[in-house]
Amino acid sequence: MSKTSTAPTPNPRDWVIVAIEHDLARLRHNLRRLERAYPSRYDTRIRPLGAFGPWEGSVRHRT
Repeated sequence: MSKTSTAPTPNPRDWVIVAIEHDLARLRHNLRRLERAYPSRYDTRIRPLGAFGPWEGSVRHRT
């Protein structure tokens, strides 16, 4: 086993999925709480995974 990592180093501008939720209102509420807890630190987005859900909540660090 090699002691060096071959995994790519994540780009700080990459989106990280933090939640997958069927309830859109709950996901919006949770992402708003994250934004209030860390103002001007993260960008958030919500994307559909299907025609009627579930929904994906993602964040990325602002630089």
